[in-house]
Amino acid sequence: MKSLMFLIPLCCSLIGNSQNIDNFEKANTFHASGDYNSAVKLYEDVLDKGFHSYEVYFNLANSYYKLNKIGPCIYNYEKALILSPNDYDALKNLGFAKKMITTKIDEIPIPGSQKLLNNITNMISLNKWGVLCTSFMLLFVYMFILYYLSFSTFKKRLFFILASFSLSLTIFSFAMAYIKLQKKDNEKYGIIYAQKINVKLNPKATSETIFSISEGNKVQIIKSSQDSWKKVRLSDGRVGWILKNSFKLL
Repeated sequence: MKSLMFLIPLCCSLIGNSQNIDNFEKANTFHASGDYNSAVKLYEDVLDKGFHSYEVYFNLANSYYKLNKIGPCIYNYEKALILSPNDYDALKNLGFAKKMITTKIDEIPIPGSQKLLNNITNMISLNKWGVLCTSFMLLFVYMFILYYLSFSTFKKRLFFILASFSLSLTIFSFAMAYIKLQKKDNEKYGIIYAQKINVKLNPKATSETIFSISEGNKVQIIKSSQDSWKKVRLSDGRVGWILKNSFKLL
């Protein structure tokens, strides 16, 4: 009976994954034929059911691009890049999509050392940094055991060097994973979905409007109010308050 109870959710999961794959393939067919609205509906359904992948986000973004829906388009390219950082196609298409933004925001130049660190941590996803860290750690343990069991001076030196190198790579990959995790936990971003919003000085509708931003722009969420307001920072350093329903959190 216990075995049967275990098999029931397993079978349901397999059926669900099969349906998601079928819907993804149907969505691809709709996209290829130019029926982008139908494609979007199926891609979104796949995501709603918990089937997240680079391919789904990337194809969904392409469909929104064809429909000239700049906010959802940029949002899904950004989600694709979270799963596959520095992917050439996603970066290229994201660049095309950003050209459709009505009000573009300048970016504050990043110091060279910080830019280099960002480039390194963004080379691969957080999960892949974790896999690398684990792999190098296991390699270190294996090399250390071989070093300990070896009697030849040459082999001891060789395995000691390899163990030291693998330990260095373990520490490095762990550091990159930790930095990326800290950024993920502490830096929250969103994409503006509203066509145009007024950014307020204070978290209230009657507050002074200090500037406006348009659909597709990326903002960093730095604070929340007790109501439905979020304090955001733009890439040019400006800050202000916007309603939380005007953007979608990445």
